[in-house]
Amino acid sequence: MYTPKISEELVPVLYRLAKDRKMPMTRLVDGIIRQALASNTQPQGKLINCRPAVGLPESEPCKAVA
Repeated sequence: MYTPKISEELVPVLYRLAKDRKMPMTRLVDGIIRQALASNTQPQGKLINCRPAVGLPESEPCKAVA
């Protein structure tokens, strides 16, 4: 499985944000990525459903473009 590396300068920012929200950093990053994918439109236009991250605000159901 591919595991991308997070830029070193982002780790302390994400750590503090996760700590403020009282959630694991992995769940925070997962939620941020899911929200970014849901708001992104790509040429294929194929929607996939994804589980929204717990603890992050939901403006609409989570759908990502694949």
